[in-house]
Amino acid sequence: MVLQSLQVVMVVSLGVGRAAAEPAAADTFVRAQVDQLADVLAGGAADQFDVLRTRVRDVADFDGFAKKALGKTWAGLSADEQKRFKAAMQELLESHYMNKPGAIFDKKKLTVTGATVVGEITEVTTSVKRKDVDIGVVVRLELGPTTWIVEDVVIDGLSLLEDYRSQFATYLKKKTIGELIDKLKSKAKANLAKK
Repeated sequence: MVLQSLQVVMVVSLGVGRAAAEPAAADTFVRAQVDQLADVLAGGAADQFDVLRTRVRDVADFDGFAKKALGKTWAGLSADEQKRFKAAMQELLESHYMNKPGAIFDKKKLTVTGATVVGEITEVTTSVKRKDVDIGVVVRLELGPTTWIVEDVVIDGLSLLEDYRSQFATYLKKKTIGELIDKLKSKAKANLAKK
């Protein structure tokens, strides 16, 4: 799946913590969240991975992402299937940034260049240095009740959400939702085994 090559996106896509959520502060918010994640890792506490997960869950819309990634298929699922799919999707996304968090959450490699409001979404433009290449990353945020909420991430023009939607639509033409859930869980487990 494309997500393997998109691990770097998690450095900005799933920022953490609570902040004053003002549209003009979206770029500052992304920068601050990456810095906080890097500091958690640098602290080396025994529970650092639990802290990372908790902070990311504060601002990542995993439920909305799962629903949007399935598109029209979502409405045809039972409540149990929806619940299981959301959990598997969250596990997969988390496994990508938990696989090598020290390489991903590196505040020295992130440059935030600005924020633009597009309808109800604020797009924060960044670049992430990966080896000798700068990767353009746009973080799409929506203003939640107490903080920014990450809705999608676009890497060099490729939307993470749209990529998943396309992959899932193709997969579900031949396989069942149960098989897709199993595949996501298996992939998440394999990612975490590489830690």
